[in-house]
Amino acid sequence: MRTCCWIGLILVFFALATAAKEYDHPLIAQTYRLQANGDAEVEELRVFRFSGSFSWANLKRSTRGRYGRYGIEYLGVWDADTRQPLRYSQTSEGEYAVLRWEYQAQDTTRKFLLRYRIRNAVQRYSDVAQFYWKAIEDEHAPIETVKIEIVPPAPSAKLFKVFIHSRAAPGKLSIHPQFTQAQIEQFGIPSDSFVEVRALLDPAIFAGASLQAGNRYEAFLEEERRFAEKELRDAKRRERIAKIVGWWVAIETPIALLLCAGIIGYLVVTYRRYGREPKLPPIEYEREPPRDLPPAVVPAILTQSKPSPSEVVKGFSATILEAARLGYLHIEEFENEGLLGLFDRTERRYVLTPAGKSLLMEGEAQPTGRDRRVLEPFERKALRVLFFEAGDGESVTETELRRWAQKTSGSKTRMYRFAESWGKELRRWFEAQYFRIDDPQSEKAMHRFLKHLLIVGGIGTIVTAPVSFFTVLPLSLFIGLAAGISISRRSPEAAREYQRWEAFKRFMTDFSAMREAGHELLPLWERYLVYAVSLGVAEKLIHNLALVAREYGYHMAYPSWYHSTSGGAFSSNSLSGMTSFVQNIQGLTSALSSSTSSGGGFSSGGGGGGGGGSSSAG
Repeated sequence: MRTCCWIGLILVFFALATAAKEYDHPLIAQTYRLQANGDAEVEELRVFRFSGSFSWANLKRSTRGRYGRYGIEYLGVWDADTRQPLRYSQTSEGEYAVLRWEYQAQDTTRKFLLRYRIRNAVQRYSDVAQFYWKAIEDEHAPIETVKIEIVPPAPSAKLFKVFIHSRAAPGKLSIHPQFTQAQIEQFGIPSDSFVEVRALLDPAIFAGASLQAGNRYEAFLEEERRFAEKELRDAKRRERIAKIVGWWVAIETPIALLLCAGIIGYLVVTYRRYGREPKLPPIEYEREPPRDLPPAVVPAILTQSKPSPSEVVKGFSATILEAARLGYLHIEEFENEGLLGLFDRTERRYVLTPAGKSLLMEGEAQPTGRDRRVLEPFERKALRVLFFEAGDGESVTETELRRWAQKTSGSKTRMYRFAESWGKELRRWFEAQYFRIDDPQSEKAMHRFLKHLLIVGGIGTIVTAPVSFFTVLPLSLFIGLAAGISISRRSPEAAREYQRWEAFKRFMTDFSAMREAGHELLPLWERYLVYAVSLGVAEKLIHNLALVAREYGYHMAYPSWYHSTSGGAFSSNSLSGMTSFVQNIQGLTSALSSSTSSGGGFSSGGGGGGGGGSSSAG
């Protein structure tokens, strides 16, 4: 019995001793000095607030990331107050570089200064340089404040964007007016959340870093846009769930419960009758464009309720190609000289032809091109934006177009505002020419449901007041909003139209299907390319066409309206010019989410940077 008591006392003592030993970080401050050769020199201040006795700490960082491998070399650890060096060691554990240092601390606050070097910290591409790093590791003690400073080797005026990924609340981001540094400050970092930094910079200032293949700027922006959209969706979902839970908890009367059950039942019945999409026999492929539409119209009619600006911009890009194909403009490549004459890159210039000038300046034009059609008024509007707003009235470069597109007015870019209004115009034109996109019966059912919902919700509020004043009516309105979205559906004709364009899109991206179609489609490839741009699959189409042409021995040359610096034929092994062109023209969608050449923001996505790992002390 005594033995059991002694064991119990020992366990209690051990538990109390363990519980009393803990620490957190009031502050972690880091400065990343990026070098021209792509390395980074790091100075890091880590503040520990100890409760109990401690004698060591370690920091484990991964040398692998989504975009490459890194070398980590720890240069030393110092007491930040006395500047006295501390004993430290560096070891490797698989992909991790581990730093361990020793000290003595008891119920106090200590500050440690760490210095280390990150090899190959920056990935350089032809159009962007990326520094992607987990400044705060995956697992650590709670952190009150994180301060991060990023200093490029030279001012990065052409491009300086910074994105921060973390589960903590958004913090503060500032970029120096001279583009010499970026400063980040974030608060309340939980122990299981990393803080990841992604800086997009001008590749010209990293002359000594190895150049990796491809253009990645638009892909990086698209990835960050997806992170931001997911963050917004998650926040709205959490908000909706919280409201629903709060409302349901507050419902206390059978009348309110019956009322909600009746609303849901009414919603189910209404949706089953009016909200289901029409059932159509499946279509695997369409080998021709389903309808001879101006290419701008296609992305505007494939979404429900209203056109999506991010889709409408594809139609803007396709209109440029269509105008070139019909002889109203031509596209010419030229070498754009980079900073100090370094890093030349191929760019394109859009130039009006005499037929194009006559069409836009005089409003008159004879049909031109093989299809012999005059552009529709909404297509001319797009060309006026291209040449008269973004350009000088006769020509415009890709850089000038992007600069115009990304300028903001209020909270929206110019391109976003144009796409919003232009998309509605495209949709109205289609419905006037062919048929309604949204089913009239489902629209009427939606409005009828909302009207009945308000009536029932109002009566229920009066009958069950005061319990339902803040429960039944808000809940009814919430369900009504969801119902309005779910009841809306395409008309049978629009559902078929959507199905056929999707089948055509699948055909253009399926090499085996294109090969089976035979060489007859190869002379029509320019027409296919225009629709592929409007559907967002132009790169895949070019690749497949080149493979089919090679298989049938068909000579594919650049079109007459596209003046390449290399000229001649192109194949699956030499598609860089045309592929780069469609990448850039389709990349206009980035103007919807990125307003300037500098900036950035916070989100909870990410995870692809190097440096992840953990830290601990004991």
